[in-house]
Amino acid sequence: MVIKIFYVAIAIFCVAMVFLSVQTPYFSDMFRQDLSIANMEMKKIVDYQIGELVDAKFTADGGTRYKDRDEFVNFKAEETTSDLNHTLVSKTATRAGELIKFNGDAHYINTDGFDYTAQEIIYDTSSKIVRSDVPYVLRQGGDRITGTSISYDTKTKQTNSKGIHAWYLIKDQNSTN
Repeated sequence: MVIKIFYVAIAIFCVAMVFLSVQTPYFSDMFRQDLSIANMEMKKIVDYQIGELVDAKFTADGGTRYKDRDEFVNFKAEETTSDLNHTLVSKTATRAGELIKFNGDAHYINTDGFDYTAQEIIYDTSSKIVRSDVPYVLRQGGDRITGTSISYDTKTKQTNSKGIHAWYLIKDQNSTN
C-alpha cells in the first residue's frame, strides 16, 4: 500500500513538473520557427550578370546567404547600361528582394561624374533608383553639395534632394583661362 501511494505521489509530481516547465517564458523560444541560420557562406565572390553583353559585375570579400536576405562584406557592384557605367562600393551590403542596402562608407559614382558618399545608400534593382535617407556629400565636376537625403533615378538622370547646401565652381566670363 505504501508503494502504491509513493507511485501516485511521484506521478503527480512528474505531471506537475512538466506543467510548470511548459509555463516558463523561455520554453516557447525553443520552438521558434524564425531562426536566422545561414544557408551558405561564400568567400572571394565574383559574379557576372550576363544578357547580350556582360551587364554587371559584383565582387565581395565574403558573403552569407540567409533564408530572406544575403549579406556581403567589402561589396562592389559595377553595372553597365547603354550610356552609363554605375559603381557602388561599401563595407557591407545586404540584399533583400529588390533592394540592396549599402552600409559603411557607401560610395556611388557614374561616368557622368555624379559622385556621392553617405553612410547608407539603397539601390532598387527594379526601378533603378539610387537613394540615401541619411546625410550625404555629392560632387560633380568642381561642385560640392551636402544634404539630408537624395534620390537619383539612373534611367532619367533626375536627382531629388532635401536639405541641401551647395558650393558651385563658377568660371569668370571675363577670364582668359
